[in-house]
Amino acid sequence: QNLPDLRGFVEKVKTFDPPKVEGASGFVLKNMDAQYTKYKDYVFGEVSCTWQYEEDGQKRTLWLYHVIFPDGTHTEEGVREFYLTLDDWISKQ
Repeated sequence: QNLPDLRGFVEKVKTFDPPKVEGASGFVLKNMDAQYTKYKDYVFGEVSCTWQYEEDGQKRTLWLYHVIFPDGTHTEEGVREFYLTLDDWISKQ
């Protein structure tokens, strides 16, 4: 019933500035995946982004994860912080 707007968020991500990585250039958003995740009676949105870029003449890949909270706010995280971020948001409710 109160699901985060993943479709709208995916469109918004396409307008975000690329990540900032010192010494890196040529960022290209290569892929995005979106899904809902139920955790402790809440439903969150999760959008993973795959960025390709160059650093020191080498092609590299960076994965970023956006968590969309039930109240519509969001944050950008690495994969390991995902559930810590959810727990932190839940504790403030």
